[in-house]
Amino acid sequence: MNILIRKMEKRDADQLAHLQEVVFPDLIPEERMKAIHFSSHPDLFPEGQWVAEIDGKIVGSTSSIRYHFNPLSPEMHRFADLFDDGFMRTHQPEGNWLYGMDMAVFPEFRGLGIARRLYSARQKVVNTLGLEGQVTVGMLNGFAAHSKEYSLEEYYLALKNGDLKDPTVSVQQKIGFNMVSLMTDYLSDPTCGNAGVLLVLPSSVEV
Repeated sequence: MNILIRKMEKRDADQLAHLQEVVFPDLIPEERMKAIHFSSHPDLFPEGQWVAEIDGKIVGSTSSIRYHFNPLSPEMHRFADLFDDGFMRTHQPEGNWLYGMDMAVFPEFRGLGIARRLYSARQKVVNTLGLEGQVTVGMLNGFAAHSKEYSLEEYYLALKNGDLKDPTVSVQQKIGFNMVSLMTDYLSDPTCGNAGVLLVLPSSVEV
């Protein structure tokens, strides 16, 4: 199966909006990117927007911005703070880190290494631009299944200690991301308890 990783284009906007609806069904509509947003991202920061394509069909995508970030003293923030109503005008052209806003792959195409290849494309941008690495917030998509046993803080610590696996964050750890801190009230999605994990991937890590 031939997987093509390429830069996002304006003509992809409708397909990408559908991808968001399928991959993030429980996210409130106000925090989900739509066609009007995707059509603006290539103008904002073309280097940071990528899609995965199989036989002419978009099967995955990732959007990112440059952002000033200090991993030794990370700021607490919400997705909406950087989401900017989907337009990502929070992009800082001189930012020292690549902030990954999302990573989406259709369920039927998971397990083919598409997410890893998209993360790899982002890492090449990091090194080409001389950035310090990637930063993102991984959604705790496994929390709902354990919410009767663990609080968010307990679930986070269990992941960090290796006692539990999360369908999203554990995959990101395999790619090379390091867990930094729990981000409570990060977004509006009950599947992950509205929370995520702040993750960093230094530029020195090969994806």
